[in-house]
Amino acid sequence: MRMRAAIIAALILTLAASFACAERTQAAASLKATMRAWKTNMGALEGMAAGAAPLDSAEALRLLQEFATDSQTTAGRSIVTGADAADIHARFEAFSADARRAGEAIPAGDPLQPHLLRLRADCRSCHDLYAN
Repeated sequence: MRMRAAIIAALILTLAASFACAERTQAAASLKATMRAWKTNMGALEGMAAGAAPLDSAEALRLLQEFATDSQTTAGRSIVTGADAADIHARFEAFSADARRAGEAIPAGDPLQPHLLRLRADCRSCHDLYAN
């Protein structure tokens, strides 16, 4: 009877670990897709800021709001556990706040470029540290 209980307990723990691993794998894949979209969107914003493309205020604001929303969602997910989790969470929160500030610059008529530089620095700080 004890052997059977031990086997059942081991199976339950194995299944729980498997689900947790699958959840992290799915979150990582989702994050990768989000990062690809951000890269594309940042290129569009930088083109507008540099004058290579006409400034479409509505589109720029939409992209910046998407950055803010996506980073809040990402910050709320447990994509990383352990000592780095709090740091990564704080970095996504900072990116979200900077994206919101950049969005506020558009209706105010402020130049977009300094805000995009800040967002790029946010991205680079995380990617440099966590080497992905």
